[in-house]
Amino acid sequence: MKANKPASQPAPIESGPGRRVLDTRFRDRTFRIWITSRPELQPDDHELGGAEQVRIAILANHHQVTQMLAPMLNNAQPGDALVVVCHTQKAWQAALKYLGTS
Repeated sequence: MKANKPASQPAPIESGPGRRVLDTRFRDRTFRIWITSRPELQPDDHELGGAEQVRIAILANHHQVTQMLAPMLNNAQPGDALVVVCHTQKAWQAALKYLGTS
């Protein structure tokens, strides 16, 4: 049975202030997700795990989390990297919860 909710764990690389790097499993696929609460930050290549395809979601507020992340996860292919930029602390917290961080 496929899980309908993502489950995330910290990736085996160091995260810094205002950002996290996650390895996320959704259905039968695994993705590297780089998420930040500081829109001025950008991911380094090594944080994206060598992905060829990078998908980006920009969350202006916490109300957009499901609207933006659900289609992104559904359309992503194994090995893709997903970048999530949160413009508010509420969006950051809601996105981490949606992504199933423990």
